[in-house]
Amino acid sequence: DAAMSMAVDGTGAAYIAGFTSSSDFPIANPEQTSNGGGNEVFVAKLNAAGSGLVYCTYIGGRADDRAYGIAVDSSGAAYVAGSTTSSAFPVRGALQTKLAGAKNAFVLKLNPAGNALVYSTYLGGNGSDVANGIAVDPAGNAYVALDMTSNLPATGYQKSNRGATDAFVAKIAADG
Repeated sequence: DAAMSMAVDGTGAAYIAGFTSSSDFPIANPEQTSNGGGNEVFVAKLNAAGSGLVYCTYIGGRADDRAYGIAVDSSGAAYVAGSTTSSAFPVRGALQTKLAGAKNAFVLKLNPAGNALVYSTYLGGNGSDVANGIAVDPAGNAYVALDMTSNLPATGYQKSNRGATDAFVAKIAADG
């Protein structure tokens, strides 16, 4: 079990994202009730006192799924970013519906109750791509920091990969 990132909302509740290979992780009010195989993303919310789980859920497919970043908006929705090698990673309202390479980044948004995906998408190309961090602005747009070996459609400063691994920043609209 590995906790990789943490965020705190305005009420003092703590949100934790990481990954686990456990099949008996402490689940509460989940979106996904079981580990699909290998490492699975987990997202947990602890009450402000730190004395109990508000929710804790698995998210992932049948291969290696890992969360590396979490952010929370003013409504309590959690935004999570990481990497997956699962061809069956759960997607909803996706920009990219299929795994395109050996490993793609993912970006997802959980509703404030933690029991439903608002959106979830792969983000990557034919290489190995990992989302390491995420932030959210007051309008609900997500900003994702990635390590990319793929070329993705890009605008702005640098429009293509120039080395073995390049940094990449993506902005995801509030609706995914």
